[in-house]
Amino acid sequence: MGAAVAALFLTVAIIRDVCAPKFAMIVTGVVTSGSAAFGIVQPFVLEIATKVFGWQFVFVVSARSRPWPRCSCAW
Repeated sequence: MGAAVAALFLTVAIIRDVCAPKFAMIVTGVVTSGSAAFGIVQPFVLEIATKVFGWQFVFVVSARSRPWPRCSCAW
């Protein structure tokens, strides 16, 4: 839960750095609203997926959603 709150504040800070001041607050509203809507829908989707695939699917999804060890990122 704490990581989600920290990610929200970091997202707002990154948007303020990347976007022009005129559009930064609009983009922040869209991003925070989208994350809130996802948080509302997520339990329903996870409940259906748990019934279909069993509780083990959580670990498969977590393993597949992490970044690949050898990605072609320009970092």
